[in-house]
Amino acid sequence: MAGTSVILAIGDSLTRGGFGSILYTEFLSDMLGVGVENAGVWGELTEQMLGRLEARLGAESTCEPPGDGPDCEPKSLQLRRPSVVLVLGGTNDLSRRTPLSETVGNLQAMHELAASYGAVVGVLAVPLFLEPRIGWAKNRKAINDELVRLQATYEFPSFLVNLSQVPSTHLYDGLHFKSEGYWRFAELVAEQLRQFR
Repeated sequence: MAGTSVILAIGDSLTRGGFGSILYTEFLSDMLGVGVENAGVWGELTEQMLGRLEARLGAESTCEPPGDGPDCEPKSLQLRRPSVVLVLGGTNDLSRRTPLSETVGNLQAMHELAASYGAVVGVLAVPLFLEPRIGWAKNRKAINDELVRLQATYEFPSFLVNLSQVPSTHLYDGLHFKSEGYWRFAELVAEQLRQFR
């Protein structure tokens, strides 16, 4: 990655953040010195994320930094092909009881789509949460086990981030991160990304 690189972080509310927390994408941008586009949407399912990723990557600009002409100015992150795509999804699928095979299939499709555009793919495991509903923890582990298995088979540049390393004490509502949690989140991603610099 160079200073002109763009990282695209696609996900749900865990990516979008809110309620006063500093986002992991902001921390990551500062840590690596590159632009990070936060494409998180609250409440979104992996099926919806896949559609958005297809639209985002398919609508890329042909402008190159620093940009020339009125269509390239200002040079928006949203108009540049990302060199890295970080994918975090599945939490809302759990709450909607989406079949595991469907959730994992959508995540895999996003990984493969991003790779087809030449991006390094960050496979982000679903983090810990304190949601009391029965079955969530077991199903979260099942999703993450599949992500570990998939990432090990990928022949394109990719890396796995185990977000279970972010302690649940860094959650402000049992599910979403405080700023301290997002800082640790970003640190884990940055550690993996530095191997591609």
